[in-house]
Amino acid sequence: TDAAGVKAVSDQATALDGNMGDLKESVADVDATKASVNYKNADGEAQKAYDAAVEAANAIVAKEGTNADSAKVQAALEEVKAAKAALNGDSNLANAKQKAQDAIDKLNNLNEAQKEAAKAAVNNATDAAGVTAASDNAEALDGNMGNLKESVADVNATKASVNYTNADEEAQKAYDAAVEAANAIVAKEGANADSAEVQAALEKVQAAKAALNGDSNLANAKQAAQDAIDKLNNLNEAQKAAAKAAIEQASSLAEVSTASDKATNLDSSMGDLKKASIDSESIKNNVEYVNASADKQKAFDDAMKAASDVLNGKQADYKTVLDLIISLSNAKDNLDGAKKFNNSKQVAKVVIDNLANLNDAQKVTAKKEIDSATQENAITTAVNKAKNLDDLMIKLHAAIELAAQTRVTVRYLNASPELREAYDKVVKLSKEVVAKNGNDANANDIQLLLQALETAQNALNGKEIVVTPDSSQSNQTDSNSDNKLENKTANQSKATATAKNKVSTSEKLPQTGDTSDNNVSIIGATLASIAGLFGLGSLYKKKEDK
Repeated sequence: TDAAGVKAVSDQATALDGNMGDLKESVADVDATKASVNYKNADGEAQKAYDAAVEAANAIVAKEGTNADSAKVQAALEEVKAAKAALNGDSNLANAKQKAQDAIDKLNNLNEAQKEAAKAAVNNATDAAGVTAASDNAEALDGNMGNLKESVADVNATKASVNYTNADEEAQKAYDAAVEAANAIVAKEGANADSAEVQAALEKVQAAKAALNGDSNLANAKQAAQDAIDKLNNLNEAQKAAAKAAIEQASSLAEVSTASDKATNLDSSMGDLKKASIDSESIKNNVEYVNASADKQKAFDDAMKAASDVLNGKQADYKTVLDLIISLSNAKDNLDGAKKFNNSKQVAKVVIDNLANLNDAQKVTAKKEIDSATQENAITTAVNKAKNLDDLMIKLHAAIELAAQTRVTVRYLNASPELREAYDKVVKLSKEVVAKNGNDANANDIQLLLQALETAQNALNGKEIVVTPDSSQSNQTDSNSDNKLENKTANQSKATATAKNKVSTSEKLPQTGDTSDNNVSIIGATLASIAGLFGLGSLYKKKEDK
């Protein structure tokens, strides 16, 4: 009704307009706010409260809005500000990320690179769903890594198994490569492989392991060997059964071959026994038997019966059959006193000729000893001496075979050059002795050669060199490599020992330290002694001069 009243109303309108401006401003960024991490990741109640506050504010600031006074406008403004301040999406996301990273740290199968990558994925997430997805991916990868670790956990047992040791070389190489690739991932310092790469590595290990065919190779070799035994015409049923049992018990292809060779040799000896028995049977109608003394006839009859027992089914090994042949021949010779001695010598020479491992010079010497014998026991002594020498030559053959295996091992390939050269000299000298035209080495000479081979082999100091990021792992690798080499060589030695009358060929680890010069000196002295003992001095010198 007056100017003062008009001014008061005008001032109220101006103040209300200012409040409305503030309210409009508070909801001007509603789209940006709702698109923000702080809103999207906020609790549902906080989002609802903000939405309600914005809606109430918009109902006022709209052109067709309600007639709100300054108090209501101010209350609406404070509701918007409070609801916006209460949005907790940023803290929720931060908490979710921290929780996910803590969980990743507890995943036992991920390597360091994979953990870092998983944490980075969590950090890069912009919402809770992204954090969950990154966390789930890390857990899935951890599971895959666990499967991969498990697939190579039994690698030592696998490599020691018949299925690996008798597998084709390509199958062994494929398995070794797959295991190596898997270990490059599962190692603590392994590569940052994703689930697909881990799964691929796992499948390669599984496929390579499944492709190992040692069991089938061994089974096939056993079946072939047993089929061959069935075709041996001279063995009796007991001998065939024993030979098949030896093959069935074999745990390697080499053992199967050895058992098969023994059966073949026994079959040959049984053939000789059959022939000797048939030849001796006719003697009973000759004056050599009819007019013989009773004790000589009985000795002959006993020898014939012993041979007949074996020929008709009694179990007998190679040595027994060989003894039966000699016994029968001796009994036959004894029937004729005048010719007994000369015949015994001829039989002994046949035995010498049948000693497959003596060289020509050794056989000549053995026969000379037989020719010079003046008593029956001297012939037996000469034969036994030759047999003993033949046994030693078998051991020398086996040691040479082991040398061929040793030359492809790390111990040889990485050994000091002088130790390899010394070892090669002893092996070469041994080969020259076992050759058909070899030197006339006696039992002592062969023992020295076997000792020299063992000394030279034990002196080999080669070790596998593996470079890894972690020096402790490198040391562990060297140790594992030595252990594997020793295990492998010990297994080979065991097989060779069975095949070759228990040749002592087990390897020993070389002494640590710088002892190669001492070893070379010892081996050189041994070589010189050997060369001098059985006339190889000029030959050895000739090789040295070259």
